[in-house]
Amino acid sequence: MGDARRRPGDLTYPSRGLAGAGGRSVGEREDRGEKSPGPGAGAGGASGGAMASVSRRFPFRVVAAAAAAGPVAAVSGPGSGYAADEFYVLNTHLDHANQYSRERSAGLINERLGDLDPSLPRIVTGDFNVAAHKNSVYEMLLDGGSLVDSWDTADERSRQYATFHGYRPLVPDGDRVDWILTSPGLRTRRATINTYSAHGQFPSDHLPVQALLDW
Repeated sequence: MGDARRRPGDLTYPSRGLAGAGGRSVGEREDRGEKSPGPGAGAGGASGGAMASVSRRFPFRVVAAAAAAGPVAAVSGPGSGYAADEFYVLNTHLDHANQYSRERSAGLINERLGDLDPSLPRIVTGDFNVAAHKNSVYEMLLDGGSLVDSWDTADERSRQYATFHGYRPLVPDGDRVDWILTSPGLRTRRATINTYSAHGQFPSDHLPVQALLDW
């Protein structure tokens, strides 16, 4: 992947612990001031929205995208010669206040995943507004969407912090409300919760979550 430090037009944070390790780097962060059109948006969700970035060793392009009930983008390398490198990315932001809304959103996501080509890898990222392993929404997505949590399956991972910090001191071993979920066949080489700050200030009230994936 090389150094993923910020470039003009690039919304990724410095990828500490990921650069130079090969594979595909996927990141999820809360992007304040912009709203995701995914499930849960407009249904009482908090300000800001989930945003994902994907870095590759070679350029890639979106070959198909859908806007209804959550964006699903099929991404491939440049030209038909990279068809084997096509994969799906779904990015979402679930309701921060209403469990019923979150469960309905999770159901919609599972429906969309069920319509995709099962032979292609899939990556689901977002601010799910519930803690991993502590809410039925998490189990719905892993079981119904046939997904795994890249944090749990990673060969190695950084120290865990609560991914929502609200500009308060970081909480070690806190709840992960921002997840990167993948197809079971994808290998997560490293998962990172990025604590980058500049002069004591964080770019967002959420910490970026990053994963280095192989397939």
